[in-house]
Amino acid sequence: MERASQRSGIVEFRILGPLEVVQSGRTIALGGARQRILLALLLTRANEVLAVDRLIDALWGTNPPRAARNALQYHVSRLRKLLADGETITTREPGYLIRVAPDELDLFRFERLVAEAEDASPDRAVRLLRDALTLWRGPPLLDLADDASAHAEIRRLEELRLAALERRFEADLALGRHGQLIPELEALVREHPFRERLRAALMHALYSTGRQAEALTVYRETRQTLVNELGIVPSPPLQELERAILRQDPALAPARDAAPERAILVVAGDEHHLDALLTVAEPLARKPARELILARLLASHGDIALATAELAERRNILTQRGVECRVAAYTSVDPGADAVRFATDHEVDLVLADASAEFVDSGHPNEQLDAILERAPCDVALLGGRSIAADGPVVTPFGGVEHKLVCDRDRCMGRCLARNDAPPPGNGSRSRSRTPRREPAAGPRLPLGPAGHRHRHRSGPYPRQRARRCGSGARCTAPRARPF
Repeated sequence: MERASQRSGIVEFRILGPLEVVQSGRTIALGGARQRILLALLLTRANEVLAVDRLIDALWGTNPPRAARNALQYHVSRLRKLLADGETITTREPGYLIRVAPDELDLFRFERLVAEAEDASPDRAVRLLRDALTLWRGPPLLDLADDASAHAEIRRLEELRLAALERRFEADLALGRHGQLIPELEALVREHPFRERLRAALMHALYSTGRQAEALTVYRETRQTLVNELGIVPSPPLQELERAILRQDPALAPARDAAPERAILVVAGDEHHLDALLTVAEPLARKPARELILARLLASHGDIALATAELAERRNILTQRGVECRVAAYTSVDPGADAVRFATDHEVDLVLADASAEFVDSGHPNEQLDAILERAPCDVALLGGRSIAADGPVVTPFGGVEHKLVCDRDRCMGRCLARNDAPPPGNGSRSRSRTPRREPAAGPRLPLGPAGHRHRHRSGPYPRQRARRCGSGARCTAPRARPF
């Protein structure tokens, strides 16, 4: 496994959809059908030894070639050459093993997210399961669906996806999101008529939206289908659900839509700034309690595995300190726009990002920061300077008039930047950026602390704003943070 980790920044294996291998950002041509089947079989049992006899049986069934072992060795050799790494697929009695690091295989990432959701609160479970299900690019091993040797693994993978879907529906129902689930559940019930958990979720959703008769109709159709097709009756849990609906059990009363769990998004453009950003973010995530989302948006696919490992290390530290945390590393051709989209999709209160020393000196954001400042659906704070861990200022742009910023001389060296809505002189249009001035900022101010105290959130993009320096003698209300 150690060697797999050493090349983990180069290769990504994908089986949750068509079989793909991406190496240094390039999709590898995997050759003929038998090589693809062999690789798929090894990946579905990654880091486990598959016996030679089992692989021969899977590749050739009841009609293996006379020199089947030699033919298998040939296909293994071809795969090793395609992967440009003679140690990814290794020989180990009684067969072969493919070495895959935790972040190199989409199936591993999917299973890890599903496992995290198992004991999570409904709101967190929904988010984790949605993240897991987005890893699917279509039916598993889609390009091998016509090969009988792959059918067993395809069924196993599809079962994992459906189980995650069922768990997500149950978590959504616990949050009171009944009406929005019905169309998706109806489609899945038609596609998988024998899955009782899907039918139970549909019955619950229908009943909770005042459609009791339709919920009972679903039960009758379920019973008829099971009796006619399989000769069995619905399971005891489904029968009990029908009885609960008939007696209008208060336990089935629709829950109020739970307020989504809020989050703080930390976007580190430079990996060396991550710990400084977390020094600010950690205390803000404690009161009120909010989830931290640590994100790296990368230009090169080859950096993903290393970045994910570094983020996971910080996540483990934060979890031990009692801060709920998720991590994400993606390639992006437009990091600013992707950061805004991420903030919008994940109920983010605050985006905390790093800024260059040039921005602090000039007040002119680069393209990525400009996109975040212009379009973020929440507050944005920028930590910047030549040594942001020690003396860099915090820049807090906002559009609402009920905000204010208070800084502390000892902590930010009197170099905080506040942003005002005051238009620049001239024709009244807002400037793209302005050189900060040294006098104290006029207008409303907001303590740099958890969003949601007494300032309002803007539902739309922030207006372009001017930057001004605020005074250095004000008192800071932000809690002190422990450095990483």
